[in-house]
Amino acid sequence: MSRYNFANWPKPENKNRVIAENGYNSDIVSGINAAFFPAVAMTRGMAQTFKGATRLASAFNVWQFAKNAIPYRKDPEGMQMIKLPSRLLHERELGADCKSLTLLCSSLLKNLGYEIVIRYTSYSADPTPSHVYCVTFDKDGSPIIVDAVYKAFNKEVPYRHKRDYLMKLK
Repeated sequence: MSRYNFANWPKPENKNRVIAENGYNSDIVSGINAAFFPAVAMTRGMAQTFKGATRLASAFNVWQFAKNAIPYRKDPEGMQMIKLPSRLLHERELGADCKSLTLLCSSLLKNLGYEIVIRYTSYSADPTPSHVYCVTFDKDGSPIIVDAVYKAFNKEVPYRHKRDYLMKLK
């Protein structure tokens, strides 16, 4: 992916912060939502790299980059990590899961001026979310699914439960 110059992108602080010990799923949701604003600030300078002729094309560029440049890796057993984009891009060979990839994709798309929803989904009778990804919208309001973990762009696995958070900058 030679068109991406990682050297000019923000350097990570490489600090680990514990949000909650023995936390709950709600701690993950609040952690991702709280990390959205710092993620937007740190990706501001790189977002234009992904600008396409249309919103759909821009979203595809972001999805394709996240899907191909950063390998998926499940968090270690018993841990839930959320990497900010600078650390994710710096450690890309170490991989990331849906939480960190969602932060990257959603912050890049927000910096392109698009409305962002972070969608938490569950695939069983239990409504507790087990996956997260972002959704943006075309000019006509139709949703554009950006799930860098899923195999196809603008598609989502049918869910039983969902919870959407519209991400507005303060």
